[in-house]
Amino acid sequence: MKKLKKIADGGFTLMEVITALLLLSVATAGIIPLVSILYTERAEVQAERDAYRIIERVGYELEDHDIETVTVADTSYVVRNENGMTCIYWQGPAGREKDLCLEFPL
Repeated sequence: MKKLKKIADGGFTLMEVITALLLLSVATAGIIPLVSILYTERAEVQAERDAYRIIERVGYELEDHDIETVTVADTSYVVRNENGMTCIYWQGPAGREKDLCLEFPL
């Protein structure tokens, strides 16, 4: 009778482990910048929401040619009233300058 050689399956080969780590690092390198961009854009949207809240609250209180500065969550908003238009200016978390104007009825 011949004795059959028993093949031991001891786990993954070195090549399989290296390939898996390479795929994982490529996926991570692609995902991390996307998460960073999503976080920054979320902060931009929140800053714009804050601007709408501020301009609605302060818009009726300002007299013509008045300027008021409001700071919310490390963002400074400059609200000004010129010729019946109330405008708000701010620089968002991504460094983009924004300007929003509304006309309030008398």
